Amino acid sequence: MSKSKTVKATGVAPGRGPPPEERFTPEKKRQFLELYRHAATTVAKCAEVVGISTVSVFTHVRSDPAFAKAYELAKELNTDHVEEMLYEHALDKSQPGNLIAIFGVLKARRPEKYREVHKVEHAGQLVMVTADALAQARQRTQQEQPRALN
Repeated sequence: MSKSKTVKATGVAPGRGPPPEERFTPEKKRQFLELYRHAATTVAKCAEVVGISTVSVFTHVRSDPAFAKAYELAKELNTDHVEEMLYEHALDKSQPGNLIAIFGVLKARRPEKYREVHKVEHAGQLVMVTADALAQARQRTQQEQPRALN
């Protein structure tokens, strides 16, 4: 693989990756996924605990199909935890938390379930205009404008 292809595929030039202690090793991938799937927290927090960057996480999501699949499963489980938090907050008013923020996360991750649905009805008349009719109207307007100026 050429140098430019390596940079495109991994986002890092050969020999210029993070230091060994910051590399996203298979063990760190396992730790990240375990933490992310079992906690209602962000990718950034989980990455920080494991000692990697969010850029590394998303680079591996794009370049490693097995990790991408495991990440999507972990994200679903993480979202289940967010849903559980919302449910607990709804039942127990004494728990602190920002319900609007929780709903924001759920709308972004599960729009099919949490999106706002609006029903719009039109009670007027709908007039369809063809391109020919529009061209004729423009031509009439252009012909009438010089008369209006005189």
